[in-house]
Amino acid sequence: MDFKRVEKGKLQITRQELSKGILRLDGFWEFYWKELLSHEDFLNPERLQVKPFYLKVPSNWSNHESGEVRPQGYGTFRLILDLPDIDNETLAFKINPISSAYTLEINGRVYVSNGRVGKSREEMKPSYRSQLISLPSANSYEIIIRVSNYYHGDSGGIWESILFGKEKDIHEKNNKDLSFEWFLVGSLLIMAFYHWSLY
Repeated sequence: MDFKRVEKGKLQITRQELSKGILRLDGFWEFYWKELLSHEDFLNPERLQVKPFYLKVPSNWSNHESGEVRPQGYGTFRLILDLPDIDNETLAFKINPISSAYTLEINGRVYVSNGRVGKSREEMKPSYRSQLISLPSANSYEIIIRVSNYYHGDSGGIWESILFGKEKDIHEKNNKDLSFEWFLVGSLLIMAFYHWSLY
């Protein structure tokens, strides 16, 4: 698995780079604290009242050097992913659990929500699941992730790398990960039964 560093919320990936396998979209994404923004908000940048931080992904968002981002709260991550020479490919993202609810929007379309994003503990509902999203190739993707966290007292945000690649590569890795997890569960159960039988 490889990665090209995201800089100031932008990343370009070529066909050759994609052919090498799955990429981690690590680096510095645009981040808007205390804002839940959508594609429409970015259509007219002059009217956008807030300026972004550039927040490292993956990380605990409260580690940002500004000191303005608190462990509990909400915000919007944004990445422009340019794919200048990639066509006729079905591509995919793997989104690992994000603390502690999110909505993923790509090119103005909401593809998945995990839990319910809100501006308070009462409004939001936490959920921790990995998600696979497949979509046709395009010249660019605007990726917007709205996140809220009121359930983890000391950390929030995108904790794990977001993975991107050809659909078949993403699904193959996901199946391997699931097989390994089941192997671990099975091993622990066997050990538990063995120790139980000793008594």
